Amino acid sequence: MSAPPNKPAPWANRLNKLLDQFHAVHGGDRFPVDVEALIREVPGTFQTGEPITIQGEAMDPEFEGALFNLNADAPGKGNWAIIYNQAISSPGRIRFTLAHELGHYLVHRHLQTSFNCSEVDTTQWD
Repeated sequence: MSAPPNKPAPWANRLNKLLDQFHAVHGGDRFPVDVEALIREVPGTFQTGEPITIQGEAMDPEFEGALFNLNADAPGKGNWAIIYNQAISSPGRIRFTLAHELGHYLVHRHLQTSFNCSEVDTTQWD
């Protein structure tokens, strides 16, 4: 088995193929993407061994989302949580935030134990 990609574009391609296969078998609407369902499937499908939970809460308007390793003191035994601001009024914006945090999980969760993203972080990628 080859190593998992460590860049966003290859992961996006893998996720897109996964979604295409799911909808070819099960039908239903392909868009908008059910990002929460996708997040729940990623650890098992890609055999990461590091589960993800999702929690929405009404928070400070400056806060968009975050990814935290709940087992930060045990390297290699990640148990991750994606937290998002449920007070965001746009369902599309919430999906974007969840997808952004999933990107942190897929691409570079091995580099740090938490990612805290404000609106600026998710709109300015430099």
